[in-house]
Amino acid sequence: MNQFNKGWWNCFLSYTDELAQIKRDFDVIANAQLKAAGVEKKEIEGVLKTEMMSDKTREFLTEYKDNLT
Repeated sequence: MNQFNKGWWNCFLSYTDELAQIKRDFDVIANAQLKAAGVEKKEIEGVLKTEMMSDKTREFLTEYKDNLT
């Protein structure tokens, strides 16, 4: 993963961890960010294997990945 993508994922994971704590519009905001960034299944699989994140973010990313074609 290149430095830009690594930085983007670090920001996304930190942001969604904060959203998960306040439980407000988490799914809507996280979904919109991933769609706008054009994140692909393979990329999510790599992030799930290598990055630390909250359980809620992990569940969300797993579900999002499973729904990608």
